[in-house]
Amino acid sequence: MTFTKIQFGRAIVRAVALLSLVSMISVPGAIQASAASAFDGNWKIYIFGGQDNCKFGYRLPITISDGTVLYKGRKVHPTVIGVSSKGAVAINLGSGSNHVTGSGALAANRGSGRWVAPEFRCGGYWRAEKR
Repeated sequence: MTFTKIQFGRAIVRAVALLSLVSMISVPGAIQASAASAFDGNWKIYIFGGQDNCKFGYRLPITISDGTVLYKGRKVHPTVIGVSSKGAVAINLGSGSNHVTGSGALAANRGSGRWVAPEFRCGGYWRAEKR
């Protein structure tokens, strides 16, 4: 089956979204806070694909509470999405050929960074706004 660029873009959006949702949910109680309370609050994360085959946009609401990242009220394991006490962000979603990594930083009310999905030959950037 051959994908058109639009079909591939939609497929990567679904794959990244699925990886994000499935990979980042952890077992309750398995998290230790790593971020400073300065980053606590509700955030909107905007994820953008690069050009050509992975051009897309996606919005993801998260909360940081007592230094722990939450998605829909559930804790995200810090090895999947971690925020250091100085605001450094590390992203490590999925495994094997379905692997997405990224990095960046948060400031008081904003943040940004880059991500890459090598097996999809795709990458892009993300930005965050505190609400």
